[in-house]
Amino acid sequence: MKLSVVSRILDAADNINLADIREPESNIKEGEKEVGVLSIDLKKLHGYSFALSEKIKLAKKKYVKKGLHCLSDNLLKENGCSGLEDLLIELEDYERDYSRANDLFWAEVREVYRLKNVETIGIRAGWKVVKIIDKCLACEKKDGCILRSC
Repeated sequence: MKLSVVSRILDAADNINLADIREPESNIKEGEKEVGVLSIDLKKLHGYSFALSEKIKLAKKKYVKKGLHCLSDNLLKENGCSGLEDLLIELEDYERDYSRANDLFWAEVREVYRLKNVETIGIRAGWKVVKIIDKCLACEKKDGCILRSC
C-alpha cells in the first residue's frame, strides 16, 4: 500500500535544495537541552514546511487583495467575484499541506530523537534539536526521570 499524502509530502521535501533552507537563528537557551542535530532529510522536510508557510502568506495577500477589489467594485452582491473562490481553494490547499507536513516533521523529530514523552521541543541554530526541560509527561518528575525518557 502506498500512502499518497505522505508520499507526496516526502517527494516534495526531497526536491528541496538545502542551500535554499534558512537555518533557525535562535541559540540554545537556559532550560533547553540539546539532544541531536537534524538529519538532511528532516532539514528538507522542515524546509518544505517553511516554503508552504510562505506560500500561505502570499495566497492570503492575493485573496484579501482580490476580495477588496470585488468589494470596491460591488461585485459580490451582483454576480459574485470571478476567481475569488479559486483563490480560497488554493489557500486552503496550502494550509492543509502545511499542517500535514509540519505534523509529519514534528512526529519524525519526536520519533528519531526519542522525545515522545517530552512536552516541548524545538530546533535551534546549527539545526540542533532541543528539549525544553520542564517535566516528563510519563512520570511527572521534573529532573531525574525514572523512565530515562527525558
